Amino acid sequence: MHDASPHAQRCSGSHDKDYEVRNWSERFGVTRPRLEQAVDAVCSSADRIKEYLGRERTA
Repeated sequence: MHDASPHAQRCSGSHDKDYEVRNWSERFGVTRPRLEQAVDAVCSSADRIKEYLGRERTA
């Protein structure tokens, strides 16, 4: 599905490189789908992804 929202356009391509996804998944201890969900929610800032994932663990 294609999302034409400004957020989606800004974040497009942020999880399309397998080696980056693998490294970030290992770094944050999450699966690829979980990481992609976080990236879709907050874009590809490592700090924002970490905050997002941490916030979900405590919720």
